[in-house]
Amino acid sequence: MKISLCMIAKNEEHCISECLSSVKNLVSEIILVDTGSTDRTVEIAKEFGAKVIVSPWRDDFAYHRNEGVEESSGDWILVLDADETLNSDDFPRILELIEEKDTCFELTQRHYTDDHRLSGYTPCVGEHPHFEKDNLGFFESSCVRLFPKHPKLRFKNKIHELVEPSIYESKNFNIKRSGIRIHHYGHTKETLERKKKHPLYGSLGEKKIKEDPNNWQAFFELGVEYNVHGELEKSIEAFNKAASLNPNYVPLWVNKGYVNCELGKYEAALEDQKKALSLDPKCFEAYGNIGVIFLRTKELEKSIAALLRAVDINPNYVNGFANMARAFGHLGKLPEASLCFERALLLAPGNEALSVEYAGLLVSTKLFSKVEKILSENMRSADAKVLLNYSRFKLGKSAHRPTEEPSAHLVRLLEELS
Repeated sequence: MKISLCMIAKNEEHCISECLSSVKNLVSEIILVDTGSTDRTVEIAKEFGAKVIVSPWRDDFAYHRNEGVEESSGDWILVLDADETLNSDDFPRILELIEEKDTCFELTQRHYTDDHRLSGYTPCVGEHPHFEKDNLGFFESSCVRLFPKHPKLRFKNKIHELVEPSIYESKNFNIKRSGIRIHHYGHTKETLERKKKHPLYGSLGEKKIKEDPNNWQAFFELGVEYNVHGELEKSIEAFNKAASLNPNYVPLWVNKGYVNCELGKYEAALEDQKKALSLDPKCFEAYGNIGVIFLRTKELEKSIAALLRAVDINPNYVNGFANMARAFGHLGKLPEASLCFERALLLAPGNEALSVEYAGLLVSTKLFSKVEKILSENMRSADAKVLLNYSRFKLGKSAHRPTEEPSAHLVRLLEELS
């Protein structure tokens, strides 16, 4: 059985070599559909023996995916993006899977990120140290990425393209989970800044809806895109349409409630989270969002109660502990706030935003000696440097007050402590 790697790319010279190196001993051929690279992407792919199809971009991810599939000659299709890799330890399992007939396999994407606020965020604990690199955490999702070469199996949707719809339509194939992980780096800060995909993804999402106005998932995906880029009213409009088409999708209500909270529509936000809990009573993110709603409305005891429920369901919920620390801080319960920050940083060590916030609490309570334990020398933000240098100044370890430019809230704090 031969496996063809099929991928599309544009200007991926920074990562494509790592991707192709990770699978060169697994696949029999590499098919790269290049949609207009102006860097060394094509050159690097050819160094790995790839067959390159130069195809001008057509505003349709599925179209370009299918170009690669149709050009392949293998018995099986493996789909990866240039910012993804596989672990060679999984190759024996993959070779076992492709002995099964009429089966398509889901692979689990582990999306690395330092943003503990993201849905499903889980701290890295050294499970895959080579792949985790310096990333603090991840979230996961699954989709079919390994399937037999067959004329009925093709990708659909201009954006968020999937092969699953054609699998269901064919009725000749079933889908199984493989247990194989794809290590994905598209959500790291550096990659997001490099790609800035929103104008493309937003426009394609709108086109997708025009072609299929009853596609609830397309409205949900568009709502997420609008939210990520701050277009909150548009996000709610898209989520409302998705809810009218499919009111039973828990993440829809969680996300919709989050956006309503950001808009200051707290009653609506609370109703959204209650709807999520009616569908899934163990949805820790809904409880977490309820905690944030009550934090915003200064109902701090209610906030803590909701957040305690969230972390009881998911003891690794970093954002739950961080928000609980804020609620305890507002109540003036500084030992409890400190414990919550400690727990959050135990789960997400090295998280600069949380470290700075905790250090600010320590400075406000004049616990300067602990600041040095929280803030490391390699933290880059002005606030981290100010807090570290200020604490050293107060401890007599430095003769000079900090000269870096702090944020406004730190300016007020330092003035109060002068």
